[in-house]
Amino acid sequence: MIKILHYALGLPPVNTGGLAKQPENIMVRQVANGNEVSLIYPGNVLIDRELKIKKNKSFNNIKVYEINNPISATLLSGEHDPKVSLKHMGLNIYTDFLKTIEVNIIHIHTLVNLDEEFISAANKMDIKIIFTAHDYFEICPKAKTIGSGVKTCTECGNGEKCVICNR
Repeated sequence: MIKILHYALGLPPVNTGGLAKQPENIMVRQVANGNEVSLIYPGNVLIDRELKIKKNKSFNNIKVYEINNPISATLLSGEHDPKVSLKHMGLNIYTDFLKTIEVNIIHIHTLVNLDEEFISAANKMDIKIIFTAHDYFEICPKAKTIGSGVKTCTECGNGEKCVICNR
């Protein structure tokens, strides 16, 4: 049995579309194969702004954890201020969480709202990480989705201007 932790944006019916469905399909299959599977996802921003990880009700034998007060990024309208979004939140909180659930591997499905300290904690504990992109955020954090009413960037200069744009 392998203990697997997934990082995704959440589960249906709250989150819909491929970004929720693809990780769900993978997790359900892993549970059926006898693995212990957990999900952690970015949750609500609370008044106290203190980073907390809360255990929620299980879903299809998948343990579910919510990050309260995650770093902020907007999925549908792109990232407006990456410097604010990428501030450090608490290496010790992530380390304590990972020690508690004792996972062997982490599967990251998106970088949206993912605190770099979560990855740092996993690296310090020698936990293997798999990354699978299911959205455009990894290509450009300012990418806009169809129907968002915001003009999509077309002047990237083969990626050279992305560095300037995302400073």
